[in-house]
Amino acid sequence: MAKKKTGKKNKKATSSSFMDSVFSLLIVGALIYGGYYFFFRDKSFFDRSVDNIKDKVKEVVDKPETVQKEEEIISSEEDDMNMQFEDEISESISPDSEDTLISDNSDFGSQINKLAKKYEGLPLREGKDPDKDKATDNSHLICKMYQHAAEKSGRSFKGYMQMDEIRKNIYRVKSSMLRNGDLVKLKNGMLAMVIDKISEKDFKLIYASDSKNAVVITNYDQLKYYWLKPENFDGFYRLNKDVLK
Repeated sequence: MAKKKTGKKNKKATSSSFMDSVFSLLIVGALIYGGYYFFFRDKSFFDRSVDNIKDKVKEVVDKPETVQKEEEIISSEEDDMNMQFEDEISESISPDSEDTLISDNSDFGSQINKLAKKYEGLPLREGKDPDKDKATDNSHLICKMYQHAAEKSGRSFKGYMQMDEIRKNIYRVKSSMLRNGDLVKLKNGMLAMVIDKISEKDFKLIYASDSKNAVVITNYDQLKYYWLKPENFDGFYRLNKDVLK
């Protein structure tokens, strides 16, 4: 009788264990199904996740493009460094100073170009007249060119002025207004005259050079090394109307 009772207990234990296993599997299944539904059936959750991922990807993709655009702007500014003075100059120009009495192709301008070729190479000598002495300084060179060009084009020029007086009788002009006979001024006060002007980025300068000890003509592609360097360049200028009429 004792053996038969033991067998019944074993059967009950086995049945209980089996039910526990089934119940555990049901719980695991429910958890798996719930997780699946939460992660894979909740569209709003996935939409938010996908949008977040897209935003992150867009930030990564767009950032190099922004950097590239900034580099292009910087590169452009460096390329135009030698012409950066135009904006600075234009701010200090009054509208009534933008006269158009002399065009680039005027007789005055052509006379300026002819005189430049005549005086090029003359030795530098302080206080000397280029016509009488075959030597000159910068103020005499500039004034003599104005005088002859004015006489041959039906205009009038005040006459010889020392360098300080010339600087007191000039006003700023934009590079787009530049024409033959205008002046380039350095921050140290040095002046040179514009000749053979084709465009605002294609012209020459004539001046009496201390370093060369002679009257020289400099091409535009050489001006960027000294005359047009921002640390040296002061601006483009033109004689006042009461000095050159």
